[in-house]
Amino acid sequence: MVFPSYTVNRKTPVFQDREDLIRYATAAHLSNDIATAMVNGNWEEANHLYTYAKETWNKLKNHPSLSYHRALPEYLRHFTVGWVYTRIFSQGVEILQRLHMYKEAVQELQTLLSQDVYCTDSRGRWWDRLALNLHQHLKNTKKAIDCIRKGLADPFVRTGHRLSLYQRALRIRDSPSCRQFRCLFHDLPVITVEDVTHVTIKGKMCPQMGMGKSVFLMEDIGDEEGGEDVSVSTVMCSVEELALTHYRQNGFDQGNGNFFFFCTIN
Repeated sequence: MVFPSYTVNRKTPVFQDREDLIRYATAAHLSNDIATAMVNGNWEEANHLYTYAKETWNKLKNHPSLSYHRALPEYLRHFTVGWVYTRIFSQGVEILQRLHMYKEAVQELQTLLSQDVYCTDSRGRWWDRLALNLHQHLKNTKKAIDCIRKGLADPFVRTGHRLSLYQRALRIRDSPSCRQFRCLFHDLPVITVEDVTHVTIKGKMCPQMGMGKSVFLMEDIGDEEGGEDVSVSTVMCSVEELALTHYRQNGFDQGNGNFFFFCTIN
């Protein structure tokens, strides 16, 4: 293969030196080992690896090279050792919860949220999980409400997780067992979400036996040679092709078949 010539314009170095790269690679391998143990359901092994990662990070977190990470653009922080260890500790939250170590999981979440350099796109999920653990597992509703308030005020929390936090607050407020805490919700910001546009596309489903992807019957209109006669034939197609055909007939001639469907069979 022949590639065009180009000039590498790398203004910002990701790794400070060889040792910095080695630390990053070592952490990445450890994260992969933890993920493998979690997938296989080996929670004790995963917890052992997570504990080892915490010990390693505690020795490393004051290293002079880490002070450089905050100055990096966020997309480059993904390739820092601090980002990888933060992701490991986020995995550790799930590990601790699987082992019913909810107090330790809360402490880990609080540690994760005490910094805003690494994995900032996960902060909404951390706030939501912290509120859940405080309310349901540690039975500390007051701290859970305070956690929700802080999460809603966090500028790094995205819209979806803001809505999730707000909906959790409503469930706590409306719970009969939490009446004494309703006064704490007065100054909570109100979040509203507009409903999306719904489009109904009708099609005839082809009868089929057993499990499998749904197949629809659709009329395919094509021109005969010369462009005068029109032939109509029935073809079988997927639900995505049915939707794309609907939009093509309405003047939208481009699409990739990425739809969210709610199918009703009559």
